Amino acid sequence: MKHEQLQEAWSRAVHLLCPGAVLLMILLSPATGQDIRGMEVCTAEKQMERRTSCLQANAEFLQQALIKLDRETRDRIAAAVDVLAM
Repeated sequence: MKHEQLQEAWSRAVHLLCPGAVLLMILLSPATGQDIRGMEVCTAEKQMERRTSCLQANAEFLQQALIKLDRETRDRIAAAVDVLAM
């Protein structure tokens, strides 16, 4: 096999296997039932203004956490593709 053909075969294999590997990692994740550190229980608040503020803070916290996890996941996938492409 020529070098270009081998590289093309690896590229196709990576493109086919990466989504399956990511799905498998998500399904086998041990963090599915854990509480989220930093989240507040807003239902205990009696005043509507404080409850709304608490919910907004929780939403912002979750948004920041999702952005961080997305960035880390993309970096890991890029690193895995780089390793497989070698």
